Amino acid sequence: MNPDPRQQPGRLGARGEAVVPGGLSALSLLAVLAAFAGPLGDLLTVWRSEEYSHGPLIPLLALLIGLHQLGQARPEPRPSWVGAVLLALALALLFVGQHAAFVALSLYGLVLAIAAVPVAAFGTAFLRICWPSLLYLCFAIPLPNILYSGLSSELQFVSSSLGVWFLELGGVPVYQDGNVIDLGQVRLQVIEACSGLRYLFPMVSFGYLAAYVFKGRLWKRLLLLLSTVPIALVMNSLRITLIGVAVNTWGIAAAEGVIHEVEGWTVFVLCIAVLLAEAALLVRLGRGDRICLDYLTLPRPPFWSGRLAVAPAGGGLAVLALAAALAAAAGWFAPADDPPSDTPRPLAGFPPEIGGWSGLPLTLDPALLGVLRLQDYLLADFRRAGEPAPPVNFYVAYYSRQRVGGMTHSPASCIPGAGWRILADAVRAVPLADGADQPVRRILVGKGEARQLVYYWFDQRCRSLTSQTALKWWLLVDSLRLHRSDGALVRLSTALTPSETEDAADRRLAAFLAQVRPALTTRLGRCEPAR
Repeated sequence: MNPDPRQQPGRLGARGEAVVPGGLSALSLLAVLAAFAGPLGDLLTVWRSEEYSHGPLIPLLALLIGLHQLGQARPEPRPSWVGAVLLALALALLFVGQHAAFVALSLYGLVLAIAAVPVAAFGTAFLRICWPSLLYLCFAIPLPNILYSGLSSELQFVSSSLGVWFLELGGVPVYQDGNVIDLGQVRLQVIEACSGLRYLFPMVSFGYLAAYVFKGRLWKRLLLLLSTVPIALVMNSLRITLIGVAVNTWGIAAAEGVIHEVEGWTVFVLCIAVLLAEAALLVRLGRGDRICLDYLTLPRPPFWSGRLAVAPAGGGLAVLALAAALAAAAGWFAPADDPPSDTPRPLAGFPPEIGGWSGLPLTLDPALLGVLRLQDYLLADFRRAGEPAPPVNFYVAYYSRQRVGGMTHSPASCIPGAGWRILADAVRAVPLADGADQPVRRILVGKGEARQLVYYWFDQRCRSLTSQTALKWWLLVDSLRLHRSDGALVRLSTALTPSETEDAADRRLAAFLAQVRPALTTRLGRCEPAR
């Protein structure tokens, strides 16, 4: 008697039983992608940047590795309602991420939602088997701006310092001023694009793959992954060194155009070569260690054992996914449109003279305005009559609605981009004329011998917030309760003269703040609930 093929390991069961569950899972996955269409669009935009241009490869490689893992383990399908629970949690992350303008949170929810589909079909064994593939998907998600900006500015300074060290080692006369490399006749600025992130992000992603296909001791695999950071930083610094030598020899043209791009790709290939050489060396340092390249071949089915059939858990997930897709299409996950602003440009007509301070109006560069996407702003230098001290630069950026790609952000993230280093960072309460206190974020920055003192806070509907974490929270609360997301960034800064103390600069900023705060409250103090 021939045995029932449905009882043999690795068989798919009856043809209809295999096709129907597979089609149901595919339908669920398509519905999940439709529900997350908004964050997916933001992700595709980020993937166009050079730092994340490797992003489209990650889902393909994660799928390849995941299928190999399933093909090796061949779990017995045990559909689980845990898939529906994971999808519900993913939708909650989508909701919060959209209302708080926190796209990274929504994208992590997308990874969770993708995992929910096979969990509903195969059971929780899928998570135990394929967690490395799911974790790898997270490398395709951009860092939150809160982390990205700070990391970029720090890497600019590190890359500049290492580049200067290499140039001095080669006998090239050079002077470093923050992230500016002075070669005498030419000054090179290590901008954000040269911070090393465009090497670091793909290198860490590639290092994760290298550590996974390396079959050996855990410490060697961790070393492969962690070593990608110094490799990327050192190689990026060598690139800056080569550019400095070339510019010093042939002029500024050697740092522009095709030559600049070729240098970038050449250095990245060298980064990969160094990592591969490290992996080969680690193989030689132990017995039984090897690099498994089977994951680069096409996986062969079957990917499960036993019988695959429609189960209530899979059907329930499909219903939930379709409902989520319809809800997303109806705009239920996105924040509602804010009500019309009472004053579309609240900063228009701001008084040029306040309490003995006279302001000189300034304007932002049109290209910068296109990036900031703000609705109104104020920028001016204020001085007290007859006072020789440096002026107070006063900047207010107002957003009538804050969304992904257009919202207030911390000056502490962008100030270092011009080569400034943060020397001190603290929260301080500045006393006002009416006896109240104004909480501010106080940062002291320096570049060479120059120093500046900066006060800033986020004016979020009459709340003075000094951290972006608090800003995200209240943005979520106001979006849910009042359907509003209007807010502003307020920044005051002043230079310190060579002989001036920090206390003198503090007194100057505090005196101006005491005079200007009432005028700001009049224009930005929209605290009443929306009707």
